[in-house]
Amino acid sequence: MSLVKLTKTGNISVTRRWARPQQYSTWLSIISARDYKSIVAAMNAKIDRADVIRAQYLVFEPGGTRWEPVYAPIWQAMKDRALTGQFLGLILWEVMYHRPEYWGFHKLDKTILNEHNLIEDIEVIEYFRAKEVPRKGRWRDELAREQRLRQVAAQARAI
Repeated sequence: MSLVKLTKTGNISVTRRWARPQQYSTWLSIISARDYKSIVAAMNAKIDRADVIRAQYLVFEPGGTRWEPVYAPIWQAMKDRALTGQFLGLILWEVMYHRPEYWGFHKLDKTILNEHNLIEDIEVIEYFRAKEVPRKGRWRDELAREQRLRQVAAQARAI
């Protein structure tokens, strides 16, 4: 399916195939493939049962004070709160991109520390389950193109 962006003006845009940023690839090389697969499986298990997702909804144990143990390798690799958050966010982005159903996302203003100093503005991506996206006009063409690209990629992986 597709991951679509809901803009501040209410417009919808289909997310294009993304190339892994070099920094993300470097970070992935720090954790084991087994840990990565465990993290992805844990994320998908929670996403299966939710209609709204943020990274913090996934990583914290019920009650919201301690991380789920499966995510510990990320912290151990990064040892920095901001970098750990960025790494988790990139893993979640990739997981959401490959989900079989439609998901939308938008950025939420999480905190404005000082209304007169927007440098401190912290944003978070929130994903939401979408039953469907517009299928008229250019959106139909964009979705058909995206589905063809995914089919070709799946066929290439099967070879």
